[in-house]
Amino acid sequence: MAIGDAQRVWYPEMLADLKQYWFIGVPWEEVIAFCGKMTIARKELALSKGIKPPMYKCPKSGLRAQAAYPTISVRSLIFALQKVGAISNDELKEIDRDWKEYRRKNSLDAYGKKSEPYSKVENSVR
Repeated sequence: MAIGDAQRVWYPEMLADLKQYWFIGVPWEEVIAFCGKMTIARKELALSKGIKPPMYKCPKSGLRAQAAYPTISVRSLIFALQKVGAISNDELKEIDRDWKEYRRKNSLDAYGKKSEPYSKVENSVR
């Protein structure tokens, strides 16, 4: 395993897929679905390379366990687009602004899933 592969989010194979996939104006619903596809691809690539997810320790019980492979967020995809040269710095800023606006209007989390308003979450904890 190469140094840093355990922390890598975008493997070269995934970046190639991303560059082929991207076009200006792709609907956010498709971008969200593509992030899900890339999350699955990341897990499969990590497993094929023998890379395990990090270990964590429960602060309450002290139990050590392996974490799940992280999910790829839409913003991660946006920044990866710039990394592969698919978009310019100005396009990155514009797309990032558009994503934040779309996310706010549709009450989505960073991964494009519906999120509950803060007040509902706060009340459910009590």
